[in-house]
Amino acid sequence: MKRFSILLIAMLFIGCQTVPKMPISHKTLLYDQGFVGFGSVNVES
Repeated sequence: MKRFSILLIAMLFIGCQTVPKMPISHKTLLYDQGFVGFGSVNVES
């Protein structure tokens, strides 16, 4: 049972390392041109 636990934990660590990193640019996150054209929004109180 001890060997199985060690193997399971090792597989979890290896699985976490194989996830590819997603390159996200700050320009994509701060894309303000996508919000142009909505105009003003009326909010009810």
